[in-house]
Amino acid sequence: MSPSLSPESSPSQRNSGRGPNGIKLTYFDWEGVAEKIRLALALGGIDFEDERVTLENWPDLKPKSRFEQLPTMKIGERSDVA
Repeated sequence: MSPSLSPESSPSQRNSGRGPNGIKLTYFDWEGVAEKIRLALALGGIDFEDERVTLENWPDLKPKSRFEQLPTMKIGERSDVA
């Protein structure tokens, strides 16, 4: 079953976790560049973790992010792809 992407759902309802593919997508909690990726994964029925970042949390997360930008995608144990 593909993940539901409704904005009013909680993060645990938007996806069912990392799943067997180990995909984690990190982006702000709004439509933007990552929305195409979210939709493609959902339409493909691919299980993924949809981590949503708030503007309040971004200043703390930014220096820890690869290239200090979003979106990032982590697949398995590989380093983040920006």
